[in-house]
Amino acid sequence: MGTRLEKIALVAIEDHLSNPAVKTGIWREDVIDNIARQIADAGEYPQQHALRVRVVGDGYQCIAGHHRIRAAGKAGISEVWAWVEEMSDDAARMELALDNNHGEWSPMFYGIHCLEHVGGSSGGRGKKGGLREYAAAIGRKHPQVIEWRNAASVALAVSGKTFYRFMEKTYHLAAIHHADESLWSMLVDQMLKSEWTVKDTKHWIEQVNAFDIPDKWANLFIPKADAQRRFLETREFSPKTVNRICASADSIDASITAAGIEEDTYRQRLYGWLRDNAGADSWDVRKIEGYGRALLEEINRHRTTVSSSWRLGDWRDHIGDIEDKAVALLLTDPPYGIDYQSNYQLDRRKERKHKRIESDGRGEAFKEIGEMLTAFDPKMRANAHVLLFCHWSTEPQVRQAIEGAGYKIRGSLIWAKNATGMGDPNTTFAPKHERIIHAVKGSPILFSRCADVIEADRVPTKNHPTEKPLDLLTKLIEVTTVEGEMVADPFGGFASTIMAAMDLKREYWGCEIDEEYHAAGAERLSSR
Repeated sequence: MGTRLEKIALVAIEDHLSNPAVKTGIWREDVIDNIARQIADAGEYPQQHALRVRVVGDGYQCIAGHHRIRAAGKAGISEVWAWVEEMSDDAARMELALDNNHGEWSPMFYGIHCLEHVGGSSGGRGKKGGLREYAAAIGRKHPQVIEWRNAASVALAVSGKTFYRFMEKTYHLAAIHHADESLWSMLVDQMLKSEWTVKDTKHWIEQVNAFDIPDKWANLFIPKADAQRRFLETREFSPKTVNRICASADSIDASITAAGIEEDTYRQRLYGWLRDNAGADSWDVRKIEGYGRALLEEINRHRTTVSSSWRLGDWRDHIGDIEDKAVALLLTDPPYGIDYQSNYQLDRRKERKHKRIESDGRGEAFKEIGEMLTAFDPKMRANAHVLLFCHWSTEPQVRQAIEGAGYKIRGSLIWAKNATGMGDPNTTFAPKHERIIHAVKGSPILFSRCADVIEADRVPTKNHPTEKPLDLLTKLIEVTTVEGEMVADPFGGFASTIMAAMDLKREYWGCEIDEEYHAAGAERLSSR
């Protein structure tokens, strides 16, 4: 029959449902209004605006001229001129794009049409009817058409009735297509809300796709999609954090295997805890490390007998009591190197209140600290904390001794007291704090966030001139260890560190060289 020009009743022509404007309800109203004015001025539908239609059943389907149909209706015209053609379904659908190849369609419209005409396949080279053939037909590059089609996939999946929001976001949505489909809606919402640029969008997609969770842990307690959603919600649960969580789980699991004691029982306890605390504690590096260390301490107690002790004498004489790799925290108040002797007496005619601190001369103190830290190295765990009290005036020398023994300094804490010391009231500010140097062996974590300024009331010095408050020591032990781990104090004084460790159910080893202070500490511990 060929092609013929006919005048057709407007009501006999239906839209082609594959036209992106029909699918989305987005029309160029300016184009419709302009054509409607021209038709109204002419008083009838002019032949130069003839549509292209094909016969479908008892009526016609529009191939080209969907805007003109609406303009005719707006102008009150009941009949239009149209070129009637014979055309297959595939050919008719493709003609929608070819007829609009003069630029009326946006990249998003081409993407929608391509998705329906070609589908989701990649359309490899030489594949008939594939993506490459489609791109060639509309005169566009293959990678460009892939991006348009991918963007349309996302837009259609999340648009609802608000597709118009995406008309200028083609390349944003093309980037989002590279993420897991379950995340598309969240990513689109964040992209629109935060007004991401295309570069921003690509950055966040790269971050989301960086998650690489082993199947073992993904199936048990940290599904990849759930981790990605948490990251997008908080921006804190990063791939790096998840890697650390999985590495911690691996390490605990391997340690259970290495222990060789009731492996199945302890492993099931680990797996059960990970699963039951998914999304909460088992997604927290500190909490999973803490749980793992407590579990391994329990295993170690099955395997070995740990003997907590409070020793009298030089630490050198008793350090052999400690098993290698047993100490999780070395917390001590060593000689400061200031040749200190308490002189706190209201009546200055009386003798000094306390005796001189052992090994507190400037030369001997730092040598003592260095030798102690070196000797403790094999006794420390692979990842362990060191907390040393010191005086501000000799902190540089103490730091040098710490680093000389092979430890890494992480920071300096302040103990803020409730009352000032004596000092010289005429020339110096009233002293109200002491320093605590934080060093580590390996790379241990802290089990809670703790400020580097800790307030604690000063302790009366009736028992020992440099006694430290229990609440301060308790805080330091809680942050750095878990129940069952060993705390060591080679300069034990009045046994305050040991008392705090005992109250927190930690194993402990302490030593005090002065017989009088040791005896007072022993009596204190026995009262618990």
